[in-house]
Amino acid sequence: MVETELEWAAILDVSAGTLFARKAYGWPDRRMLETPVDDSRRGVHRRRILTYRGRRLSVHTWSMRTGIKVRTLLARLRRGWSAAKALSP
Repeated sequence: MVETELEWAAILDVSAGTLFARKAYGWPDRRMLETPVDDSRRGVHRRRILTYRGRRLSVHTWSMRTGIKVRTLLARLRRGWSAAKALSP
């Protein structure tokens, strides 16, 4: 079970500072965790969240875990592939 902002930050591929700031501003937990980071300096692969088997991770993180290139994953998703199909080798 996830209990701390640091653990959520690692799971969601968001900085812990972002989560701490949101909490300090009084954001409800659900909003704090589900609102994507709006940072134009980061690429779409870091903002795009993909849910597969109950895990919500950025395309960038899925790419690192699966070995599939980010641009390949993004192209598959743009073609309408399901998460399961997009993440298959």
